[in-house]
Amino acid sequence: MEGLPDMPHPLRVFVEGLPYEITARTIGSRLLLRPSEQFRRRCIGIIARALELYPLVQVYAFAIMSNHWHLLASSKCGEEFYLFLSFVQGNLAKEVQRERAGDWVGPVWRRRVRMIPCLDDASVIGRFRYIAAHGVKEGLVDEPSHWPGATSIEGV
Repeated sequence: MEGLPDMPHPLRVFVEGLPYEITARTIGSRLLLRPSEQFRRRCIGIIARALELYPLVQVYAFAIMSNHWHLLASSKCGEEFYLFLSFVQGNLAKEVQRERAGDWVGPVWRRRVRMIPCLDDASVIGRFRYIAAHGVKEGLVDEPSHWPGATSIEGV
């Protein structure tokens, strides 16, 4: 709102081994993450490289849509988890700048990632299903495996 000071970031709590759903949206919900075969491969490569660098992080599911991305993951170490997220978020932004060169200049993300803790098995399953359904629930594809962007769903 106009005239009001910026609000601080909400506090984050990290629980070792607890799965979290991570979400990040592009600035203005712009379609900066539009799928292409090259962009899809690079996004998967970023996540794979992050897992090599930060082996205490475990990824269960991910989906990169045109204006946001989701990840379901846990870690045995909070510092490593935040470094993993920073690596993924920063390198996805670099890929957007490379892929959209001349088409987009400026910040990519609306705000830092949002973390939703999954406190029980039912919420883990719910978050997994939610991530897996991307593309279908928006009416963009008939099956999750048909999404042309980066996803952990087999068949792509």
